[in-house]
Parts: sequence; structure tokens; C-alpha cells
Amino acid sequence: MMRSFHSLTSLGSWIVAWLLLGTAVFCVAQTPAPALETKALEKKIHELVNGRRTDHHGDALEWDDRLAAIAREHSRDMAEHDFFDHTNLKDEGPAERVQNHGLRPGKEYESVGENIFEVSVIHSTWTTLSSTGKETIEVHYRTPESIASETVQGWMASSGHRRNILNSGFQHQGIGVAVSAKGEVYITELFLGIPGD
Repeated sequence: MMRSFHSLTSLGSWIVAWLLLGTAVFCVAQTPAPALETKALEKKIHELVNGRRTDHHGDALEWDDRLAAIAREHSRDMAEHDFFDHTNLKDEGPAERVQNHGLRPGKEYESVGENIFEVSVIHSTWTTLSSTGKETIEVHYRTPESIASETVQGWMASSGHRRNILNSGFQHQGIGVAVSAKGEVYITELFLGIPGD
């Protein structure tokens, strides 16, 4: 489980607020958050994970649409209900969620693993003060490439997440991404070990 916190949570289209406090004028200018192509981000993370596996002389993980759908559902659940955990609000962990989608332990899989990550779409904010006393706050967003890179780097820096990524007992992977109304990106990575693979 990896979580990254950032303080600014206000997102949306152009927001320009002018406040007169004493003699100072403040302007908050925010460009719209760029649209995040979640399926493209999922595939980019998958590619980076496979790069790390092959760097460590492991086999690449096969993309699994069933796992991606289950992972996407968990990410969406976390984004909509503002929680960050392997166990959902129905007290279901990764194994239960996989079984609830019809995958049978012992027949269709031998083992299941999961990594999760959360990061804000906001990378940084900049505040400037003009000579006339007007303060402007600019918001800068993460790119899909930086989100993918930070996610995999974060997982590889954590022993448990790294162990899942490099585990030769896992052959299949699905990744699901969802973005909350506050601009938090939730990423779930599901692994399966398949009998006979």
C-alpha cells in the first residue's frame, strides 16, 4: 500500500477569485486539470512493471482483462468512497474480490497479490506576488507518464510491493485506475498465479 498526500484539493475549470483584504488583491488562477486517459495509464504502468521484471531476469506478466476490470472496480470504489485500503468497505480483500468475479481458487488460479497506490493529479503550486500586491497562485499537474513512473518507483521502493512485482509465481496482471472528484488518482494492481503457467 502506497499513499502520497498533497494539500491542494480544489480542481475544476478556470477558477478566478478576487478578494479584497485590506489593500491586497488576491487572484487564484487555475487551469483545468488535463483529461487523464485511465486505460492508457493502466497500460503504461503495466509496461513499466514488466520492464522492472525483465531488469531482474524475470518473465513479463501477461495482461489480463478480467483482472483489470476487478482492479478498476476497486480503484473506483476507493475514489468514490474516499478510502485507501486493500480491504473494501464490504470487508472484501483481493482474494474475495477475485472470487466474487467468478475466478475459482485452485482451478483458475493458485495465488493472488495486490499493490495499490494513490497520488494527486496536482504536482505543485506556485505563488507569485506582483509589485501592485496582487497574489497569483498557479497549479501544475502531473503528466500520465510521471504518474506511471512515480507509481512503479514507489512500489519498487517498498519491500512488499516489490516482492509482488518480482514474484515469479505470478504470471498475469491487471491494473485499474480511477480519479476522485478531488483529483486523487487511485491505482490497483492485481496479480494471479495460474496453475500450469
